[in-house]
Amino acid sequence: MKCVTCGADNEVGARFCGNCGAVLGAPSAPPAGPTGVTCPSCHSVNPVGSTFCENCGARIGTAPAQALSVQTAETPPNKTSAAWWLLPIFMAWVGGLIGWLVVKEDNKGKAKGLLVLGIVMTFVWMVVGIAASLLSTYLAY
Repeated sequence: MKCVTCGADNEVGARFCGNCGAVLGAPSAPPAGPTGVTCPSCHSVNPVGSTFCENCGARIGTAPAQALSVQTAETPPNKTSAAWWLLPIFMAWVGGLIGWLVVKEDNKGKAKGLLVLGIVMTFVWMVVGIAASLLSTYLAY
């Protein structure tokens, strides 16, 4: 089956292109024999050299699945430093925006929290500034 996106040849019955991962259409028949690369996600067999699984569309890495799971255990996904919370506290909305831009790909919940904290801190710093101004004016007399 030829991919309409990249033009790569795929086996009959493939649901996703083995080269670019695009959806190929309705499957017609399962692939012939178990010769090729096994997908770490769905364990289906793909032709040698496939970058994406033809069954589920997952990326097929060059490292064995066991090595990938060990690497995942050592570096858990969505783990970002807690120090990012200091940025919106001291830099208000600008720090919240910078934190959101940096963290949004790794942890969407934390990114949203940084942005909200930046907006809240903008108002907090404004109130502190007004209070300091009023206090200095009051103490000057």
